[in-house]
Amino acid sequence: MQMGRQGLVAVGIWFWILIPIVHAQDTSQVNILKFSLEELMQIQVATATRYQTVVADAPAPMFVITEQEIRERGYRTLLDVLHDVPGFDFTHVNGLYPQLVHQRGLRGNNNRTLIFIDGVPDQNLYEMNMLGASLDYDLTNVKQIEILYGPASALYGANAFSGVINIITKTGEDLQQQKTIQFGARMYAQGVQRSGLSGSFALGGIRENGDVSWAVTGFLRQDDGYFFGNVREFLVRQPPRGTAFTVNYDNSWVRAYQLNLYLRWKQLELRAYNWLYRMGQGTFNNGFWVFDHPVQNLNVQTRDGVVRRVNIPEIQWAPQNQSILLAYQTDLRPRWLLRSSFLYRITHLRPQSFDAEPGPVAQKSLTVEKDTIPGDNLYAVFYRRYSYSLRSDHWIQWEHAPAGKLTFGVQFEKMNVPLDYEIRPLNPVRGVFENWRLQPRVKILNLAAFAQEDYRLSARWLLFAGVRIDYYQYDVQDRRYGDVNYTTWNPRVSIIYQPSPAAYAKLFVGSAFRSPTPWELFSSTAFRIPNPDLKPEKKQTVELELFYTWKHLQLTLNGYIQQARDLIVNSVSTGEGDQTQNQNIGKVQVYGAELRARWKWGQSLSLDGNVTYQDPRYRSIPPLLIPRIAAHDGIHVPDLARFKANLIVTYRWLPGVQLTLRNNWVGKRETIATNPLPEVDGYWRMHVVVNLGRAGQDGINLQLGVDNVFNVEAWDPGLRAANGYRFPVMHPIGDRFFWVRIQYWFTS
Repeated sequence: MQMGRQGLVAVGIWFWILIPIVHAQDTSQVNILKFSLEELMQIQVATATRYQTVVADAPAPMFVITEQEIRERGYRTLLDVLHDVPGFDFTHVNGLYPQLVHQRGLRGNNNRTLIFIDGVPDQNLYEMNMLGASLDYDLTNVKQIEILYGPASALYGANAFSGVINIITKTGEDLQQQKTIQFGARMYAQGVQRSGLSGSFALGGIRENGDVSWAVTGFLRQDDGYFFGNVREFLVRQPPRGTAFTVNYDNSWVRAYQLNLYLRWKQLELRAYNWLYRMGQGTFNNGFWVFDHPVQNLNVQTRDGVVRRVNIPEIQWAPQNQSILLAYQTDLRPRWLLRSSFLYRITHLRPQSFDAEPGPVAQKSLTVEKDTIPGDNLYAVFYRRYSYSLRSDHWIQWEHAPAGKLTFGVQFEKMNVPLDYEIRPLNPVRGVFENWRLQPRVKILNLAAFAQEDYRLSARWLLFAGVRIDYYQYDVQDRRYGDVNYTTWNPRVSIIYQPSPAAYAKLFVGSAFRSPTPWELFSSTAFRIPNPDLKPEKKQTVELELFYTWKHLQLTLNGYIQQARDLIVNSVSTGEGDQTQNQNIGKVQVYGAELRARWKWGQSLSLDGNVTYQDPRYRSIPPLLIPRIAAHDGIHVPDLARFKANLIVTYRWLPGVQLTLRNNWVGKRETIATNPLPEVDGYWRMHVVVNLGRAGQDGINLQLGVDNVFNVEAWDPGLRAANGYRFPVMHPIGDRFFWVRIQYWFTS
């Protein structure tokens, strides 16, 4: 607590020293604070339709985070943003993912919400999930974040199951006005000194009368992460069962970079994205099962009694994504627009990825450097995986009437992925790692066509309808498995009634699907057996959104019912020891409501809040599966809070000086029946951000922040089986930390 008091005092000193400096600046910039609440609903979005439309006319529930909100609230990454919006639940693993993100009552492996960077998919090709650099995407160059709620397979196909997140970055036109160089640091308020550093830049401009536009952005981060070496929550001591990590835990670190390029020449556009995100495994596994820190000179005893010394490196996961997009857009005729794009993507699991397990051992392995481990129990392996895809999209838009807009298009994608992880295992007898064991390949073909109509029936009524058909074919180059192919249709309809600029009502009906991933179908470990017979997931949703503005208050209410069938649940216990399998289950029905409120008092004070209610229940589940996938009551989907709320208070005290308080409240969560704990307590955490400086003007902006101001201890339910042996019953979220960010803005 002493470190916490010193940190708060430091924040206060910086605050009072720099007020006079910032107050002297000219503050003539026009920003969204000068908009009325009705005008804020006219913000342009593209995610719901693939073309620009205002929020009020978008045929799906939308949540938009603007550049100014990113700056004032101190959002550093996409994960910071998602914690403040309705409808999202999290499991803080502090490594590997680094967090599991669940949207609207459906648990998953980060693969039911589709993520885009400027409309380019950033999902991993093998697991089709959001990984570290996608979720921890740096927001230095971000213009706007658009979050679409509900099924969107009628437009985007697979994985747009629960929603879509689209990160919109600045182009050369935006960066011509203002460029950015930024440095950041953080310090963790824990017994062991830990810290993190980051740097980023966003440069760009336009040339030759606007015919050429360019932008280059980059980000570098090195972070020690949280220390959980003092975390040991045992329910049963022999054998250890609960949550435990070694006294030398060092497994939540991050070393990452991002590099993005944008280039436009007339109607031709080139985009390239490259990121590498190396991270520790975090709290994914218990420390008495998996080495959670490097080990030097480990004694390994072979069957003939010989003892060899082996060095165990850092347990880590190292995914990397590379994408290059070439697009062309032109007006064929006054009312015709054509856009074609070609996208080549590579997603790696770099060969630095490493896992090591001492096998089922007693509690003494928490100081495993001093132990001698039987060679038959030791499992140590390097992983790698190389996947790539070629995708082509072509769509045409026709304004066939002043009130009507028809869009139709086709998509072709060919993916090539391994059947399973390629590994390089440790030979404990020789004490060396063997050569790579290669895997057969899986070739996946996706052909799709879609059409959508946007038609204004009258001044108050708007009709939107769309449908997409997808054909999937899996060509498995392994005789153990047969080929797979299927076809799926996914429609959606939206009716919007807008009696005035201050109010509207939207009714949505739609469906979605998610294709089984190669990981879910074929991947196997010592604990997980493959399941090549998995079927695609399907979902239907009905949703009503009501919006109303009255004076200084803006209210949005969403109520929805969604029913999903054949959901794929990861690592379901087979009932035989620790063996698990990915399995289709029956049905899940979710009733939910989300209330959002915004209150403005002039340009000085604003409050943004939201409340989420969700009731996800299993239906038609085989009796044998219920205790392996459901909560302790045998009905509900586990690990998700029934109630959540967020409140953001922003006070603009002096020109260029803002204080923001971000509050996150999460209710209690019922755990899976295999977890010895029936529920995990809820929590409330507050974060403070102080901004000193003003966007739009050349100069330095200073941001100071404290996350988890009151150092609240909080936990998330354990992953997967969460039985307390291999998988912890709970995951610690992390203590308080302090951060500072210095931004330099300039024009040229």
